[in-house]
Amino acid sequence: MGNEQAGHRQTLTAIGIWALRITLGAVFVYSGFVKAIDPWGGLFKMEEYVAAMGLDLSRAIVLMGASLLAIFEFCLGVMTLTGSFRRLTPVLLCAFMAVMLPLTVWIYFADPVSDCGCFGDALVISNGATLLKNVVLTAMAVGLLLINKKAQPLFYPSLQIWVVIWGGLYTGCLVLAG
Repeated sequence: MGNEQAGHRQTLTAIGIWALRITLGAVFVYSGFVKAIDPWGGLFKMEEYVAAMGLDLSRAIVLMGASLLAIFEFCLGVMTLTGSFRRLTPVLLCAFMAVMLPLTVWIYFADPVSDCGCFGDALVISNGATLLKNVVLTAMAVGLLLINKKAQPLFYPSLQIWVVIWGGLYTGCLVLAG
């Protein structure tokens, strides 16, 4: 009975990990994708943030930042979906959310921009909904950080770098085509 219960627990843990991976990965892939297909929309939203923060950055730098954000989010989503780099990916997710969560707290209370731009113009959500979304995503990222190594990835470690390379190339091409 003990081995059967342990096997059942391992199966449930793996299912939970994959549920976290799929949910987080899908959000990041979607967010990166919609930003990549509309880099000019990302530029305009980033310019709103830059102006609200009182920064003086050139349009080229802001456009590059918006483009890199789209590529990074998409690749991070694909890495999460596939379970690639099981140690690094949750750390990157938590680091990303450690920046985004305080930013969304600020936009919720100060209201410097009308919407976060999290999903481009494809899905406009309020600053309150953005804050709630980021609290949930942060909790999920921390959960994944704690248990991600207990479930296998989709690809062998030697192939995982290709997930990032192809994801980056694909999203980069989308940005350039936009």
